[in-house]
Amino acid sequence: MKLKDILKEGDFDDLGLKGLGSELDVDNDYDPEKDKFSMTKQLGKMLDSRGNPNPLNSVETRDGSTHQLTMDQAANLMSLLKRPPVNGSDRQEKEQFQKDISKKEGLMPFLDANDGKTMQQLYIQKYMSDTTKMAMSNRRGP
Repeated sequence: MKLKDILKEGDFDDLGLKGLGSELDVDNDYDPEKDKFSMTKQLGKMLDSRGNPNPLNSVETRDGSTHQLTMDQAANLMSLLKRPPVNGSDRQEKEQFQKDISKKEGLMPFLDANDGKTMQQLYIQKYMSDTTKMAMSNRRGP
């Protein structure tokens, strides 16, 4: 007699946990409407369209406004979004930045900036904690 003849499939699926943690198997966080306004995706599509005859030149915010961007602005915003985190608090700061620029009120100061350096300074001033600044300076070295 073989083991597969004795045991029915699924006898050990629960491992005696009686469904503990099954609520984590449901993905309730995904919202297609929210995904539509992902600034990272919109900026990525805009940057990918650079060589096209009619490149994309605008992004839409969650509050329904559409904003024209130059390719330099898009590239600078994307570099701030894609910057690797240096510590735990930096992750939270980046998430807050991403939330803020998905709305008109948070995006406009960055679009009003003249260049990438000004955008970077605005980001540092508005989002970076002293801990993150110190971690970044330690990372660069002497």
